[in-house]
Parts: sequence; structure tokens; C-alpha cells
Amino acid sequence: MGKGLRTASTRAGEGLVGRLSAIRESSLSAGRTLAARAAEEKARRAEAARAAAVVKAQRDEEMRIAAAAAREKRAEEMRVAAVAARERREEAERVAMAAAKEREQAERVAAAEAKERKERADRAAEAAAKERAEAKRAADAAARERAEEKRVADAAARERAEEKRAAEAAARERQEQKPPVLKLEKPSIAKPAGRPAAAAAANQTAIADLEDTNEWDPPFRYFALASREGFVLVTKPSGGSADQPESWTLEEPESGLLLTVLTSDRSVRESTLHYNVRTDDESLLHRTPPEYRDLESRTVYVREPAIEHLRARCRRLRAAGNLVPEWKVSPPIELRHPARKNVATANGPRDQDSA
Repeated sequence: MGKGLRTASTRAGEGLVGRLSAIRESSLSAGRTLAARAAEEKARRAEAARAAAVVKAQRDEEMRIAAAAAREKRAEEMRVAAVAARERREEAERVAMAAAKEREQAERVAAAEAKERKERADRAAEAAAKERAEAKRAADAAARERAEEKRVADAAARERAEEKRAAEAAARERQEQKPPVLKLEKPSIAKPAGRPAAAAAANQTAIADLEDTNEWDPPFRYFALASREGFVLVTKPSGGSADQPESWTLEEPESGLLLTVLTSDRSVRESTLHYNVRTDDESLLHRTPPEYRDLESRTVYVREPAIEHLRARCRRLRAAGNLVPEWKVSPPIELRHPARKNVATANGPRDQDSA
């Protein structure tokens, strides 16, 4: 029994060892399987890591390429934008330069127009000033002429009043007593041939000192009154009739007055007083033709009709104090028709008779 137990124990021990060996073998096999599986898993993981690294590298490359493309695109866009901006700036500069040139041209045109307007306005103002000055000079000359005419008219009126008073006094004297017979002062010129007997008889008529010439005077009376003003005969023609007038020349040496007279046998046809006079009237001096003036001495040759008021004219000229006895200007004088030559007059370079 004991032996059987030992045998049984031995068998049980062997079985247990076998089972343990099997278990150990099974465990070793399982470990080897697990190790293989772990190695496979590790290899798989390594492969996956390598694949992931490749994918990551690909993604990184793609990202790099995309970033490079984006940078290149941005650079191209920036270059295009810079070119467009430069073109816009250049176009703006060209437009600005064109506008500046247009403004400059417009300013030059406006300045030229303004200058031309100013010049026109200056010329118009200068012309208007000259016209006003000329009008003022003409008005002053007209005023002086009117004043001179008024003085002559006043002098003539005074002389006529004096003559009237003398005539009234003579009439009163004739009423009171028989008036004395006065002899006519014989003039310094010879009586023209062919005068009527009535004219010779009238030579004996008394002539008051205040009497003056008029358009109805017969030649002998005109010459008698001229001789009272100091005129002496210079030239005397021969003959004389109503159809063939005579030309006479008389001179008053002290004042430089020259008198040319055209007469018929009954009347004084024309009479012209010639003289040189100093003037301060610039308009008269410059209106007078060159042959009738002397600028250095400011002397002009003047002529005026003198049939009427010869004595008053001579007194007025002497009173003015600007006669030139020694003539500075001596234009030719046509003696046969003295009033028909266009020479200077007291009013300027026109002939009073033809004015």
C-alpha cells in the first residue's frame, strides 16, 4: 500500500511535472508569441511612424511649396500693385504737369490780355487827357479871343460914346456960336489921281481925334486916320478906278506895323494889318506854320483884316506890349491881293478873311 502510494505519488509528481512543463512550454510559447506580436507591433508602429514621418514630410513640403507659392504670389501681386501705383503716380504727375502747363498758359494769356487792356486803357486815358488838354487849350484860346474881341468891342463902344459926346458938345457949341472952320491935317501920302471933286472937298471936313475907320470910309478919310496912328506911305501905285483897284503899302516904324490896302476910286476894298508878335501861347506857336514863326524868339507873323477900327486895333496891339518892331519872321506878302494869301492870323495859322 505504501508502495502503491509512492508509485501513485511518483506518477502524480511526474504528471504534475509534465503538466508544469507543458504549462511552462505553453507559457514560453505564449511569451514567444507575445514577443513576436510585440515585435510585429513595434515594427508596425515603426512603419507607421515612418509613414507618418513621410506624410509629415510631404505635408511640410507641400506647406513649404504652398508658402513659397503664396510668397511668390504676394510678391507678384505687390510687384503688380507697385507697377500700377507707379503708373498711377506717373499718370497723375503727367496730368498735374499738363494742368500746370495749362494754368501757366492761361496765366500768360490772362497777363497778356491784362497788359493789353492796361495799355489800351493807358492809351485811351492818354488820348483823352490830350483831347482834354487840347480842348482846354482851345477853350482858353477861344476865351482869350472872346475877351480880346470884347475888349476891342468895349474900346469901340467907348470910342463911339466919346464920339457921340464930342458930337453933342460940338452941336451945343454950334447952337451957342458959329463954329470955327478946321483945316484937315494933310496926310503924309499923296491923294490918289482921279478922285471926284466931292472927295477933295470932303478933305476939308474936320476929323475928331477919336474917330476911327469903318467900312464906308472913302480912301482919303481912311488914309488920313491911318496917318494919325503914325502910318507913312511906303509904296503908292498910279491910276486907279472902280474896275482896276490900287494897292498901297503903309508902315508904322515905331511898332513895326505894316498896312496893305486895296482901294478903288470911291472905297477901301480890302485892308490888312501885318505884324510880328511875341507869344507865350504854346498852342498858337505850334499851330502856326514853320514859315510864319521863329521858335527861338517865340515870335509869330500875324495878319488881320483892318478896314474897321484900324486905330482901335493899333492901340490894342501897342497896349499889349508884345509887338516886335524889328521883324523876326518876314514871309512874302502879295501886295496886289493882300487878303487872299493864307498866312497866320491873330486866331492862328488861318486867314481870318477865309475862316
